[in-house]
Amino acid sequence: QQRLLLEADGSKSANMHSHCRLLSLLLLLCLLPPAALSEEQQDLYSVLGVSRSATPQEVKQAYKRLARANHPDKSRDPGASDRFVRINEAYEILSDASKRREYDMFGTVQADPRHPSFHSFHASPFAEFFHQHQQHSDEAGGPALEQITLRQYQVRLAPDSWRRPALLFATADFCFPCMRVGPLWRRLAEDLLPLGVPMAVVHAGMSSNLAEILRIDQVPAIIGVVDGVAYHYSGQLSLAGLRDFYRSLFPVDTLPPLADSGAAVFLSGWSDNRPRAVLAKPLGRPPIRFLMAAYAWRSRLAFAYADTASSSVEAFRSARRLSGGLESVLLFDEDGEVGRLESARLETEALSAWLEARKHLALPRLASPELAEELCPAQMAYRDKFLCVLLLLRPGEETGQAAAFFRREARRWDRRRRDGAADSRVRLAYIHADSQLDFLRSLGSAEEPAASFAGRVLLLWRATASRVGYRWLAGRWNVSLTVEQLRESIAAVAEDSLGLTVLASAPAFADESRPALPIRIWRRLHTLCGRAMLHLRGVDPSGPMLVVLTVAMVIGTAYIMTRLAQWEEQKLRSANRKSQSNQHSNGTGSGAGQRRQTGAPSPFETAGRRPDNTRMLAELEPSNYRRLISASPQGQISLVLVVDSSLKAKLAADFARCLAPFASVERLRFAVLDVGERMGWYRAILEFVIGRKLGEQRVVQPRNCSGTVLAVNGFRKYFCIYHPKIRSAMQRQFDCRFLGLHDSDESSEDSSDDYDGEAATLKRRRRRRRDGGDNGGGFGDPLSEPDAPLFERDLLAGLPNWLDRLFDGQLPRVRVDAWPESLDVDGRS
Repeated sequence: QQRLLLEADGSKSANMHSHCRLLSLLLLLCLLPPAALSEEQQDLYSVLGVSRSATPQEVKQAYKRLARANHPDKSRDPGASDRFVRINEAYEILSDASKRREYDMFGTVQADPRHPSFHSFHASPFAEFFHQHQQHSDEAGGPALEQITLRQYQVRLAPDSWRRPALLFATADFCFPCMRVGPLWRRLAEDLLPLGVPMAVVHAGMSSNLAEILRIDQVPAIIGVVDGVAYHYSGQLSLAGLRDFYRSLFPVDTLPPLADSGAAVFLSGWSDNRPRAVLAKPLGRPPIRFLMAAYAWRSRLAFAYADTASSSVEAFRSARRLSGGLESVLLFDEDGEVGRLESARLETEALSAWLEARKHLALPRLASPELAEELCPAQMAYRDKFLCVLLLLRPGEETGQAAAFFRREARRWDRRRRDGAADSRVRLAYIHADSQLDFLRSLGSAEEPAASFAGRVLLLWRATASRVGYRWLAGRWNVSLTVEQLRESIAAVAEDSLGLTVLASAPAFADESRPALPIRIWRRLHTLCGRAMLHLRGVDPSGPMLVVLTVAMVIGTAYIMTRLAQWEEQKLRSANRKSQSNQHSNGTGSGAGQRRQTGAPSPFETAGRRPDNTRMLAELEPSNYRRLISASPQGQISLVLVVDSSLKAKLAADFARCLAPFASVERLRFAVLDVGERMGWYRAILEFVIGRKLGEQRVVQPRNCSGTVLAVNGFRKYFCIYHPKIRSAMQRQFDCRFLGLHDSDESSEDSSDDYDGEAATLKRRRRRRRDGGDNGGGFGDPLSEPDAPLFERDLLAGLPNWLDRLFDGQLPRVRVDAWPESLDVDGRS
């Protein structure tokens, strides 16, 4: 019995020990951080590929490298989007000192303990989404998203969706599924908001009327709005899926692919009054930035997309000399390529501004009231009038000889206007007499046919939308006789010697791009039905009545649409037959045939040549000194290269190559200063740097000044200076930090003792020079005496890094009281 009791006690003790071990294991698992329990969650340091002892600079460099390689617009890897999100999350924590310290200690980052978890931005999206009439910014760096009302949607977002499709996130109070979708929506906003995508939040409870218009039946919901129509996302919630959903909002023909077989047809289709724009990038499908630009300007430009990595556009790529690693946009008008823009990444704003400046043909057609307002805006004041010189043509005659010569005159006038030799308020265009017959009859006989107007030239001043002043040129357009008469008449009207003071009433220009009647009827019925269903949603009509009305509406609509389609088709056929007969009777040929007859070189043969980068550099002279330096406009920065005559050509070419990525920046101006000819002005600038006057015995060697770059803000009266000869001696010379030559990438842990010793050495050297004189060999400052010889090829080697620090605002600025009055300054006075 005693042995049995001992065995029973031993078994109880063993069971107790096993239970204790199990409880200890469970307690240990509960105390472990979440990062240790998830096998799928990666260490943040391994995500960025850095060690735990990495410096903030190393973390930043690793983030830039990985973000650039895994950006969804640049990588074809399907998993690039998820990696891009993880990289952003890792950098968000490791770039913040307090969050990184918390992550190193606990393996995770919790919400701000100063606030309750329900109201924390990290723990709940309600604090960001549901605060009324305000914008909130995520504490982790997320973008601000606006909660909109019905009025804001109807006044701003819905009309703007005709140019930019919008994304909406529908949510409500105490919607826990919305809390799970919130982080995904913030990551999507971080990705799309920089591209210019309109994004907003809709509170279904607070804005019930807006929820009914958007047909929000449940939350959370993602809605896309394009051209005022709402579309709901029904796929799996993921970052890649939402990006693809936004892509699907654009019509299929927004940016069609370009192939060698159809390139000629596309480029020659400018008769629809739209220039041709080709967006090119070595990627299978166009990025969202390209889709947004093409959709926004679809009414003024015709777009196509060329995948430069595909063999289907090999001939087009070689003919246009497109770079395989750059994004490009090429613009074509009646005579071929007239402009191109290339960059490693074409930003949305820069691309849109470039397209807006080139949205019209050389000889555009006034085909709508909007175009009339753009090309010939109404101006009631007679002295501020805009003069439109209009050539009247029949449909199909825009490729004829008369239009070609009138187009040549329009190009000549445009060049003179850009050079300042012609009045900028004079525009040359043409109109279709058949389409604008009502407008023309108001200026002539009410029964005059369209054929009687063809070939005539009209001088038009639009005082208001319905009041115009006009004058007809005598006779029809005759190339050999009317060019001089046209120029004299334009000059006379511009100088007010030939008045257009008699005003006449005229209707607005007809909109030639207006959809056909069946399409307009269908859109109107669709809108009316949508509004009717919206009002009937809360009503319970009888079932049979609703069925009868629906069937009758469908049958009646189908019958009307069929009849209207047949009538429209017959009208188009008759118009085409008349157009073809007019072309044969007038003997007009294709644009290519006319170019062969005139013997002019084809623009396709001369287009695509590599541009000379030095063309963007201007010589700093007294004629442009005020515009670039002393009286420059606010916000303008002038980058001036200082060279002597012996190195001018080589350094100007190197300078232009360094500035090529910034050539499209509007606020930057680039110039070259010949220091041999303008030594007095340069000495005056050096006196601002050194802080004292230079004596006459101080001689500045022009060759030692070559390679200096001045970043001048004339409006705010300061400049920054880059000097190559002290680039390597910046730790040894006291003045170098003041000149802005210290490299921020160097370690901040340099020995202070070495620096103090070298500074003392520099002071002793200066004291010896001040006591003993420099014998005219230089003026005894770092700008005149390099520590070691420097090769010519290395003069601008440090300029790219200096430019980065300049645009980051990290360079010291040398303030000036007043700029020298001119370049012709006596520097010794």
